[in-house]
Amino acid sequence: MITLKFMSIELLEDNLNEWVYSIYTDYQEGQIAINKHNFDGKLTSFEKASKRVRIKKETVEYEIYYRIVKLMKTKPGIKEYYWLHSTKKMEPLV
Repeated sequence: MITLKFMSIELLEDNLNEWVYSIYTDYQEGQIAINKHNFDGKLTSFEKASKRVRIKKETVEYEIYYRIVKLMKTKPGIKEYYWLHSTKKMEPLV
């Protein structure tokens, strides 16, 4: 389980082919651009966050990417969203 305690996204741009979001975590800010047609994404490197939680960068970035793409498949183009970490199994909060 990733130990990011907080993560949120905020829509910056909604154009014909992609959504662009700001990503905020408890350790680092970044951006992701998600293709509307195939849900491929271009994600900022989260190297600083991975060092802080002592987990490989690829694992942290995959977790961030997975959460956002999963959300886009159910709520495409959502304006903002946030997740809070808990030791209990729970769904993300809106």
